[in-house]
Amino acid sequence: MSTSRSVCNFYFTDCGNGVFTCKQCNTSHKQAPASGYSTCSVILRRSTQTTSPSSRLVNKARRFRTTASSTPGRWRYSSGWTRVIPDTSSPHASRDLLPSLELLGDSFGLMFDGWTCGTVLFVGIFGVSVRDGVRRQPLLSISMAEDGQSADAHIEMIDNVLGVYEKNREMLRFVVPLISCASHRFNLAVCEYLAEYEDLIAEVQALCIQLRHPNNSAALAAFTGLKPLKANATRWSSTYEMLKRYADIRDAIKMVQAVEDLVPRPSSHRRIVQLLSKLGDLDSVCVKLQSEKLALADVRLLFDAVVVKYRIVHSPVFERAVVNVQGDRRLQADEEAAVEPFLVVQPSSAPPTKQVDFATATLRQAKKPRHASAQKYDELLSQLPPTSNRCERLFSQCKLILTPRRSSLLLANFEMLVFLRANRDLWSFTSLVGIDDV
Repeated sequence: MSTSRSVCNFYFTDCGNGVFTCKQCNTSHKQAPASGYSTCSVILRRSTQTTSPSSRLVNKARRFRTTASSTPGRWRYSSGWTRVIPDTSSPHASRDLLPSLELLGDSFGLMFDGWTCGTVLFVGIFGVSVRDGVRRQPLLSISMAEDGQSADAHIEMIDNVLGVYEKNREMLRFVVPLISCASHRFNLAVCEYLAEYEDLIAEVQALCIQLRHPNNSAALAAFTGLKPLKANATRWSSTYEMLKRYADIRDAIKMVQAVEDLVPRPSSHRRIVQLLSKLGDLDSVCVKLQSEKLALADVRLLFDAVVVKYRIVHSPVFERAVVNVQGDRRLQADEEAAVEPFLVVQPSSAPPTKQVDFATATLRQAKKPRHASAQKYDELLSQLPPTSNRCERLFSQCKLILTPRRSSLLLANFEMLVFLRANRDLWSFTSLVGIDDV
């Protein structure tokens, strides 16, 4: 097994005075005296093997893919779009797994969200495009937010990702924050609604905590097999589940003498039952928002009863315009201005008219219908994703990969696994045919 000294001497040049220069990127690093090769070892562990001059653009794009052209190693991986390439000079060794540029086209949108794992923030960026009437949402990058969490840092990251795919911001028609995630807005509205019942929720929460103590739990188990639940501060649905469980086992709770004084009064219980009926309706809306086939018009229909009381619409004019386009209804002037970037210019197929005198032209103009001509908008406008739930599902998958027992997993390998898994429908076993020793 190679020692730290031999490995560091292979990748770095000792310039003296504790300064080591990387042989791949010519970057100098300061090594503390009498600390061995700890600094160089940390740099190597963090490295994604993306140090060749041809791949510095890839490094700039927040290391969401790994390309090794001159670095030692048998395989190199680049995820734009996923290409598994053996480190050989054979022209038949390269196999494109995903035709990325054809999927995005020249008119597309972006959907992104962040996920914190320990002290590291990852940002997932999805592309949204429409091909043959079907909405496609491939993962473009999953990378660390190394330059902070400000708006400028996110914009720079998006520009870098678009640059890797040879796209620019002019082709970008929308980002989901323009519409704002419907699920997030709905959760904020429900949390604001639950603030009016904070006293009832706290009362039931205190009761459930006492019932979970060993002695009280054993006494309750003699009357029911159901156990009390506690509310989670990060999810209002846990509050609904706690209240629902309380209502189901209330008769059994009364039999536990240790918590007799904590059982809500009949008047409070009636309020809890009323709250449960309302939360049941809100929970059904929350579940419906998880559907991938949900359109913005469907979301607006569900929010009609909520939007009057809770101001949860981020861009009301834009959303109203999208809903009217999806419903094939006439747009107002402000709505037309909001969706103007999606307007498709149709080439005129009418034959050139002959030059006529003033009187004839006036009469012809009077006979034309006075309604506005139908405008044709980009097909992407009718397929806007109303939520960023796909990002949430991606981060749930990341938790299964980046577990505490796999904390030493290289970021390059982690990003590769997530990228391939998220775009699993775009490649198959046959895509690997022709690649040796995979």
